[in-house]
Amino acid sequence: MNTPVAAHRHAAVILAGGAATRMGGVPKPELTLGGRSLVRRVLDAVPQASPRVVVGEVVARDFIVTAEDKPGSGPAYALAAGLAYVPDGVPLVVALAGDMPFLTPELTAALCEAVKGDSDGAVLVDHNGRRQWLCGVWRRQVLAERLAGAAPGSGVRQLLGGARIVDVSWLDDDLPPWFDCDTPAALAYARQLEREFRRH
Repeated sequence: MNTPVAAHRHAAVILAGGAATRMGGVPKPELTLGGRSLVRRVLDAVPQASPRVVVGEVVARDFIVTAEDKPGSGPAYALAAGLAYVPDGVPLVVALAGDMPFLTPELTAALCEAVKGDSDGAVLVDHNGRRQWLCGVWRRQVLAERLAGAAPGSGVRQLLGGARIVDVSWLDDDLPPWFDCDTPAALAYARQLEREFRRH
């Protein structure tokens, strides 16, 4: 009998870098929504992950903090910096953007469950069917092999687009898990959505 993948150990790498120029210079991961910082909300979506690594300028609490060798080198280099802290024996790595405040443990568990058979990973697709490349789960070995040849500036889609990917749709939550707060307007809208959700 096969053991479900979600029952296996998994790590999490949260990409929370960037110059925050669109946020007025305030470190985006530390901005708050509903009383929690953005990075804390993302970390709360992977409560069972070990280790949990945040790549970016944040205050370390119950997780590891690191940075790319060359800051600003792009998501692939950031992912590689985080992967360096994940032991070889951990089979799965949850890779998430640090500005997606509506992620949930149920969603990340579903992504882990979807990685089975000969698949290399699973990625969230939004309501329009678009893959959210910074919301996925990957086999650690696949990540390590792809990252070994990554060039500066490489994105996750560029790195993993040719992998065997399972698309995971998720419409079970009232708040859109694919929503990212990459501008002040997006953060304001997320706060509005959160307030409306709490009123219902």
